[in-house]
Formats: sequence, C-alpha cells, structure tokens
Amino acid sequence: MDRDGAALDLGVREAAILGYSAGAYRALHLVVRRRIEWNAVIALAGFGRLPSEQREAYRRFSRQLVEGVDLTPVLVDLILTPDLRTSSKALVREVASWMRATSPQSLSFELRAYADGPNLIPMLREVRLPCLALVGDTDHTTPPARSREIAEAMPRGELEVLSGIGHAILLEDMPRTVAAVKSFLGRVSDESRRRWVS
Repeated sequence: MDRDGAALDLGVREAAILGYSAGAYRALHLVVRRRIEWNAVIALAGFGRLPSEQREAYRRFSRQLVEGVDLTPVLVDLILTPDLRTSSKALVREVASWMRATSPQSLSFELRAYADGPNLIPMLREVRLPCLALVGDTDHTTPPARSREIAEAMPRGELEVLSGIGHAILLEDMPRTVAAVKSFLGRVSDESRRRWVS
C-alpha cells in the first residue's frame, strides 16, 4: 500500500505544511511540485524567490562554511533585531545554537540549493491551496513585502502582518504566532469538513 493509503487507514484526511524562513521556501516548493496532496500551506517569515544580491550572499556563505568560517554572528544578526540582540542574551544563545544543529557541510549544501533554486512566484499562481503568509512588521531579513508577494501570487493567499515582531517570529511572540496559525487552520478545517459532508 502506498503512503497516502496508509495515512487514510490511520484516519488522516488532510495535512497542512508549514515552513519558517528558508523552510517556507522549501514548503512552497513542495506544494508547487504536487507530489503530495496538501490542503494548506503556511509560510512564516518566508520568501518565494531570492533577489540576486541574496542569492550571491547565500553562495558566499556556502563557500565560507566549507572554508571553516564561523557564521554564527551573521546568523544572529540576520535572525534578531539589534534591540533583541542587546536586550535578550537568552535569545542570542538560542539562535546561536542553531548553527550547531547541523554540520557546516550540510548547511553549505542547503544554502547553495536555495541560491540555485527557482523563482516560485509564477508557479504559485497555479496553486489553489489556502495559504497564510505570516510575517512580523519589523522583519529585516525577509520583509513583509516578500510575504505579500507570496499571498498575492496564490489565488487563495492571505497575508497577516504581526506588529512589533521581527524575523524570529516564533521566538519573539509565540502566543500570537500560534494563534494566527491556529485561526487559519481552523478556517481551512471548517472548509474541508463542509467539503467532506456535502
């Protein structure tokens, strides 16, 4: 039996995919490829394409990682606003620990894959899944314009901007982020339930 059949036997009737930052690009890419049937996609502080200067930065970071350069300070600067870097040493330690979650070689390979990845925005116009693009209004790494681009490309896209939050959307305000995601998934679930009943 295939995986989808096994999931149905377990009572799974719907699945949403969520990605954060570059992981949101990966989630959108999976949705575009349509190898799995999703019923919704959530992009937290995400992007659907990389501008040329960011592609070059990712390629540079990829090379530096292989050369043994410690990019932890760069990551902290990208994820946390200057105010958070000075006011919360705990958040700085948390974000810095992300660099130890994988090997430099794996991260280098991943950054290169993003740098060479396609522009998903034109492809997203053909995806009729509900999509929530959720972003903080002070996000300096993937500004709200990137999330707006995703939401406007997708026929059923929604943009929600949380005030007073930067790129570390989950770390900075977990309750509001989770509440926005739960509200969106509740609406998607209600729609799906009506479809199954009718």
